[in-house]
Formats: sequence, structure tokens, C-alpha cells
Amino acid sequence: MKRLIEETQKEYALRREKATAQAQARKGKAFAKIEGLSEIEDEIARLGIAMLESLHVKEGDKQELLKKMEELKLQKKQLLKSAGQREEDFLPDFKCKKCDDSGMTGTEVCICFKQQVAAKLYGEKSLLSVLERENFDTFNFELYSNKAQKGQKNPRQNIKKISSDCLHYTATFGRESGNLIFTGAPGVGKTFMINCIVAELLQKGVYVVYMTAYDLIDLLRKSKLSEYAQTIDSSFVDALYTCDLLAIDDLGTENATDFAVDEFFNLLNKRLLDKRQIILSTNLNLNELNEMYSDRILSRIMGYFTPYEFVGGDLRLKLN
Repeated sequence: MKRLIEETQKEYALRREKATAQAQARKGKAFAKIEGLSEIEDEIARLGIAMLESLHVKEGDKQELLKKMEELKLQKKQLLKSAGQREEDFLPDFKCKKCDDSGMTGTEVCICFKQQVAAKLYGEKSLLSVLERENFDTFNFELYSNKAQKGQKNPRQNIKKISSDCLHYTATFGRESGNLIFTGAPGVGKTFMINCIVAELLQKGVYVVYMTAYDLIDLLRKSKLSEYAQTIDSSFVDALYTCDLLAIDDLGTENATDFAVDEFFNLLNKRLLDKRQIILSTNLNLNELNEMYSDRILSRIMGYFTPYEFVGGDLRLKLN
């Protein structure tokens, strides 16, 4: 974990250097084209130094320096405007506007830095590119049939209701938001909907850890083995318990050993007690979940999760 944090800190330092250098290059190019701008900038800098040196001089002299500086700033602004430029054009274009790519907001670690480390820890490096394609803006309701099979829900109406509820979930996300479980056959949009939620929450600065159930159990198993001690320390697993949202896809695809069941229950129970949100998706129905896991896990799901059943045909067949 320490190695990954140090690696990410170096990446952030390089990112800041690059953004700052690019900003300086833009500024230098513009100043070279606008006659008199460099001289005004130099004079503003000189007056700034004079202001610092004038702390113990008469108030009248200070005011005179301030007046000259304001006049020069106005001249600079007018020159830039006449050239179709603004002061803001020369600021570094940092990826994160909250921390300016420093990784810190005040004394707190920025959510973008946490997410970057999480991407390395949990193999989510490709997650952001996926979320660019799979989000609420790209959700296509037309893929769902508008005709209901006898005795079943209308797939399109059903998914519209689910989408509306999930969008509301992201808009009001917090410690009281509750937990969701998506059930349904393979290919009916459960993973896509999780991606929609995660994409929306990441933009809001929510700390999300997103894994398949198989990878989650594999991670927990390895965390107990000494041979992985150099790559997996306690903070590796702690994030599963402390992140704002833990999204677990494909529950039921992992090998449900006694270890897996116990570890999953502990994780589930601890997060529920701490009111930290969870989203689950599974191809299994509740009866099949009960057969695969213990009654205590099913009771937690039944008591603390809002269920959404996805219906319809396999969308992947239509897309391919």
C-alpha cells in the first residue's frame, strides 16, 4: 500500500509539473505576441516587491503604490481582452479542480487521490474509460422490449422506474441512502446500472470501491496469506470497510467456501452497522442466494437492501 501511495504521489507531482509548464508555455506565447504586456507584468512584479518593502513607510506611499498597481492591472486586462485572451487562460489546467492535482484539500486527502490508489489496489484502472461509455446519459431504454410477457413486468417500463430511482439515489447519496441489490438474468443491464451510479457518484467526489464478488473474495483470501504480505497490508482491506460506497458485481460467481461466506458476512455486517452503503448485483434469485449463503447473510439482504428485479432478454445479443 505504501508503495502504491508513493507511486501515486509521484504521478501527481509530474501531473502538476506538466500542467504548470503548459500554462507557462501558453503565457509566454501570448505575451510574445502582445506588445507591452511583458513590461506591464514586470512592473506589477516590481511594485509587488516594493509593497512588501513598504510595510514600515508612510500610509500615503502605500496607497500610491496600490493605485499604480491597480492601474497596471487594468491596462494588462485591457491588452489581454483586445487580443481575445484572459488571465484565466494562463492558469494550469489541473485535472482535479478540488486539489489542483496536489492530492490534498487542506489537511485531507482528496477523493481523486483515494480513487487513484483504489484503482491500483482493486484493478480498476480501466473503470473510468468504461464509465465514459456506460452512464445515465448513454442509457438506451429502446433496447428493452415495450411488451410484457404474460404475468411479467413490462421490461421498458420496469427499467425506466429503476433508472429513475437510481438517479435519485445518486442525487441524494449519503449515510442514510440505504443499500441496493439488483437481481435478474445475465445481460439485462444490472452491471450497466451499477456503472451509471458509480459514474455519477465519482463526479460528486464519493469514494467508491467497485469489484466483482470473485475478486473481492480472492483479495480477502490473499490478505490472510503471508506470501502476499508485501503487496497487501491491512489498509488494502480497510478500504473495503471504510469507502463511501462498496459496489459488488456478480455475487454468486465466487466459490462459496466457508471462508468466503464468513468473510462476506463480516464485511456486509460491519458496513451495515456503520451505515456505509453497498450495492450488490447477482444473477441469482433470493432462494438461490439462500442456498449458496447462510441464513444470516440472506436476512441482512432482506432487511437492509432495496431489491430491484431486472427483466427482459439478453441485451448483449442485441448490441452484438
